[in-house]
Amino acid sequence: MAVSRAQERLWLVVSKEMAEGRGNVADLVRYIRYNNGEVLPGKVRSVFDLLYQDYDAVRREVLKKGKRVSRYDSENLVHGVIESVLQEKQGLGVVFQLPLSMLVRNTDGLSPDEAAYATHPWTHVDFVIYRTIDKSPVLAVEVDGYAFHREGSRQAERDALKDAVLAKCGLPLLCLSTVGSDEQNRIRTMLEEVVNG
Repeated sequence: MAVSRAQERLWLVVSKEMAEGRGNVADLVRYIRYNNGEVLPGKVRSVFDLLYQDYDAVRREVLKKGKRVSRYDSENLVHGVIESVLQEKQGLGVVFQLPLSMLVRNTDGLSPDEAAYATHPWTHVDFVIYRTIDKSPVLAVEVDGYAFHREGSRQAERDALKDAVLAKCGLPLLCLSTVGSDEQNRIRTMLEEVVNG
């Protein structure tokens, strides 16, 4: 790790364990405190924090308690968050990896590229939250791994197609980046908007 002299501010985001442990990061945090720098504990946490190596044991415990729906821990963690939010709301369920073609019955309003993408058998939506009474979808949730979905990548192009298809179909979409935060509140707020709005 290397840190140059900051001209105005230095923002360092690390886990409590890293800040109070041993090593370069902990030394830097102690140096900042020694020189009267401000060290603030974070107020907003992310379920994706559990993906960091420092939280391996905690992540394993969390995943052991929930249902594994995916080979990716990020998607399993989000599934647990969605399940938690849905316990507060009656009449809603969630399905994992629903083929986009099951949501898009009519491709008339789509461009040729969008229609081809929407009807491709491998194209799916990570999570679809639906009304249990009539199985109508109310919200699509995507988990976007930062490295895989980075701007300019082929996956980012596919994401743009999916976003456009869902928008034209009138299904709200919530994208959760693995470098984001406050997932539970974001899901809860979006659901309140689309269900009660």
